[in-house]
Amino acid sequence: MGFFIGFAVFFLFVVALRAGVFDPPITCFHCVANPLGEITGTVRAAQAGEITSAQGLCFRKADLLSRETINNQLTGVEVVSMECSADINENQICSGASAKLSVTNDHIEATDSAQFKARACCGPSCRLSSNSECKLTIFNA
Repeated sequence: MGFFIGFAVFFLFVVALRAGVFDPPITCFHCVANPLGEITGTVRAAQAGEITSAQGLCFRKADLLSRETINNQLTGVEVVSMECSADINENQICSGASAKLSVTNDHIEATDSAQFKARACCGPSCRLSSNSECKLTIFNA
């Protein structure tokens, strides 16, 4: 009898999951409240030598963040480059037919609602001339 009850509970769980009653935990994504603050904090950490990525960033369609806006929030460090990841396994958010972000050296703009992350790297380890110069790389969440 216990086996039957366990099987019934599991079956109901699977049915509820497929019906969209609740999302499975692996699809949960938490967006930070302040994307600009998260990115500038990530850049500061990278300048201090940490290998770092921003937490979950979310943009609505038409949201735009410029390199100038980011740099206006920084002192003693500057983002000199912004790019979409070159890794095919992590760049679908900003490359290809399903891209939801347009990433140029000057700005990040959402062409649709998007969830993503940003990685910061500073100095010679990123092929930049000084530790006060940093690069942002945008990639899938």
